[in-house]
Amino acid sequence: MGLGTKELPAHHLCSSAHVIIMKRLETYFSSSNSSDYPNKRQKGGSGNTEKTLETKESNSNKTTKKSSCDQEDRTIKVRHFHPEWKKTFPWVIYNDGKMFCSTCLDFPEKSSDASSFISGCSNFRMESLRSHAKSTGHILAEEAIRVKANPRNAPLPRALLLVSDEVRLKIEKLFDIAYMIAKLELPFTTFPSMCALEKNMEFV
Repeated sequence: MGLGTKELPAHHLCSSAHVIIMKRLETYFSSSNSSDYPNKRQKGGSGNTEKTLETKESNSNKTTKKSSCDQEDRTIKVRHFHPEWKKTFPWVIYNDGKMFCSTCLDFPEKSSDASSFISGCSNFRMESLRSHAKSTGHILAEEAIRVKANPRNAPLPRALLLVSDEVRLKIEKLFDIAYMIAKLELPFTTFPSMCALEKNMEFV
């Protein structure tokens, strides 16, 4: 120990060192936090910017797809009637922007009133024509046209041609009796007695 110096107690030295160390630690951590904060904020801001850019890009892609779909819808082909269809389907008629069936119009009672080819079909597709040609109403109407052109081709007259003259004559008489009953508005229960009377008249 030199002159003029006063030795401090040990506990004073420890407390002073402790205070100095704590101040240095506080200074270090405070400066470290203040320097890292802008970097963290910058990183966070960068992440938000990237998400915003991704959202804008996604919305842009959706808008592009929507516009392309709109363009496709606008470029849908408008269908028209083709006169060459009449070669395959001679019964088709085109009038006032719609297709009609001449066969079904001639015999609407055979065809269906709900058929679009009676009211007018605007679905200009070959499949529509094929479907109508196979429909029950159209087939019945075609059969009616054939019978009208040649009545002997009707189912009943054609069946009569296959029986003998004697049987055909009896059938004709039965039809005459039924017609007379209907004409006189008599109850149809009189048909058996009228047939029996006709049979007895043959022996007179």
